Amino acid sequence: MANVERADSTEKLQACMHVIVEALFSRDSDADIRRSFLASIEELFTRGGGNLVSKKAKINLLLSRIMYDREERAHLYA
Repeated sequence: MANVERADSTEKLQACMHVIVEALFSRDSDADIRRSFLASIEELFTRGGGNLVSKKAKINLLLSRIMYDREERAHLYA
């Protein structure tokens, strides 16, 4: 989250999110969910509109969704 907040351009914010998703969903079995989150990121940044602050707010919502997904997966395998 700190790197997301420190991003001072949409390009850096997008790159940061790619790194986060690739790191969190690096297993071969994570390929579908990784593609889904990467597609969400691409859609957020290619749709245009919105400034950096609004994109960060949307990214924080996406990060919350990622956290929830990971928690749900952890409960399934516990």
